[in-house]
Amino acid sequence: MTNAQTGGTPIFSYSLEVDDGNGGEFRALYGNATNSMSTSYILAEPDMRGKVYRSRYRVRNAVGWSGYSPITQKRAASKPEAPTTAPKLVAATATTISITLTKSDDNGGSIITSHELYIDDGALGLYQQVTRYNGADLTFTIDQA
Repeated sequence: MTNAQTGGTPIFSYSLEVDDGNGGEFRALYGNATNSMSTSYILAEPDMRGKVYRSRYRVRNAVGWSGYSPITQKRAASKPEAPTTAPKLVAATATTISITLTKSDDNGGSIITSHELYIDDGALGLYQQVTRYNGADLTFTIDQA
């Protein structure tokens, strides 16, 4: 940073604050009571999945603390678990099969935005992605004609 950006004195500390994931009060994670030049932090708490955490920071130099940065927010989510049930056969003809996927019980803490569908080569060989599948429908017809 230039002297104009720091008030003409070096930065002594960054203070990072985060809320409880439920829109509650902010709490200082580090840098508020002791000097810290860290600019990142990994937050790990029980039952985080699905919560939206808000965070902000400020900096301190010889003159004092700055105002807070704009607030940012992130949803704590992880990859959903693998589906626990196989696709169910709805109907079949000589050239098509219609299947239904079961909605996952575990969404990883966020809305599932897409599914991928794969089919084997018919001889229990390699799987290939069904590129015509739109990723959203839970019932789909595969045409092998």
